[in-house]
Amino acid sequence: MSTLNGRPSHRFSAPRLVPMALAILFLALVGTRSAHAQGKVAFGGASSAALTANAVCPPSGGVCSSTTTAAVGQRVPFAMTLSNLYAFQATAPATASTCSFVVKVSPGGTGAYASTALSCSITPTSKKTCANTTSAVTVNPGDSIQVSFVEVGTCSGFINFGFQGTY
Repeated sequence: MSTLNGRPSHRFSAPRLVPMALAILFLALVGTRSAHAQGKVAFGGASSAALTANAVCPPSGGVCSSTTTAAVGQRVPFAMTLSNLYAFQATAPATASTCSFVVKVSPGGTGAYASTALSCSITPTSKKTCANTTSAVTVNPGDSIQVSFVEVGTCSGFINFGFQGTY
């Protein structure tokens, strides 16, 4: 307890107030920052063998399936926007062929997967790569996502892809 004019005072002294004020300010800033923070996550995968037919791949790696299946996918834990798809195939497609990468979404993770605008195609003129940096897809908590590799004509070779999630 401090004294003021020789009498006991119940006021806080300045040395005690400064650390308390700094702690309160720190907690307020940390709380405000985390409540409004924006983050990014990278999804990416690759085939473990050369693909010569349509396949479905989990977005964060794992084995691509040559049968179109709802079992290959990844649940999304929170709302986010998917964008910036980049893809590669080790061998350029044959003449008049197209090898496409399509991000698909299953609302709630229980329905059928539907194609989204987040896709890109490798053609004989683009050689081995494609990108889509203009489309974006919003997904909700509990949705499931997968990447579909679709070939029209003759496509073969190992593939890999990556895209961004912003929350």
